[in-house]
Amino acid sequence: MKTNRFASIVPFICVAAAMLLFMACASRASMIAGILTKPGETLPMPNAEQIEFKIGFDRGMKITEQTATGKHVVIYCSWRNISGKAVSLLLKEHDSYHGKLDYPFGIKIRITNSKGVVLTTTNYNKEGWWDFSPGTSQLSRLMPRDIITLKPNKYIIRQFNIDDVLTGLTYTQAADKTPPGPDGVIDMTKVKVSDFEMPKGKNHIEVKYWGLIATNSLTLNVE
Repeated sequence: MKTNRFASIVPFICVAAAMLLFMACASRASMIAGILTKPGETLPMPNAEQIEFKIGFDRGMKITEQTATGKHVVIYCSWRNISGKAVSLLLKEHDSYHGKLDYPFGIKIRITNSKGVVLTTTNYNKEGWWDFSPGTSQLSRLMPRDIITLKPNKYIIRQFNIDDVLTGLTYTQAADKTPPGPDGVIDMTKVKVSDFEMPKGKNHIEVKYWGLIATNSLTLNVE
């Protein structure tokens, strides 16, 4: 289960944080958008004046019993240069430790049901923009091809599965509802964590890439 993958890495987060602090002090590295950078180095973040960010479903997608969980639901993202001149864009798809990522670093998703209830909120994420951040090493550095150049009116397309982005969401939501023990620690070993599932009806899907929200949203009708 995806939730087991999330739970298994929790003990390593503190270790990674300590290593990050050590490396930052040793190399005077700085952190921008969760990526270690060299002193004075900047990242070309997308903005709506330069990049048109849109999303879409796979045209051949079939609605199945697993659709509600996001399994086999593929979203296509396109970044088009609308600025009239060449634009550099951060599109990090590889991690220094984990290798190829399931989706570009910086992608977040928000799902709202037909009643307007946001399904992807957590205690620390009230707006509902979710991504599986712990799935990416926090020691990640810029790598070859992390920054691409788009010529005027040119675009690039990437795809991802919704359930990859939703990894760890229900575990976090369950932890939010579980009171800590006398020692202040939340014991999740006896907590039943179910897979994410969208309710029947029209569910609205939004995607954000760093601060850039897709100009369109998608509707997934779960029967």
